[in-house]
Amino acid sequence: MVAEQLDHLVLEPDEARAIRPSALEAARVLAGRIGTAGPVAMRMAKRLLREGGDAPLAAGLQLEQAVGAVLYGTDDAIAAFVAKRKPRFGGH
Repeated sequence: MVAEQLDHLVLEPDEARAIRPSALEAARVLAGRIGTAGPVAMRMAKRLLREGGDAPLAAGLQLEQAVGAVLYGTDDAIAAFVAKRKPRFGGH
């Protein structure tokens, strides 16, 4: 049951139909995808979860806007978007 729920988060639609991973395998796939994310983005995602989870809507939106400003200001974010390539995350 958990693995089926994770399919939607972890796997592309075709992958989800082709295989039904165990919960452990689904967690490994998700961890692999998280591991390729930039360190700044991971810190900001954790901050949003920690501070915004129970916040009122207005406060949550302000926090989201502040985090977005940080992420759009990272070294390679805009250049990678304009060049239509994957960013090279350096943690800055």
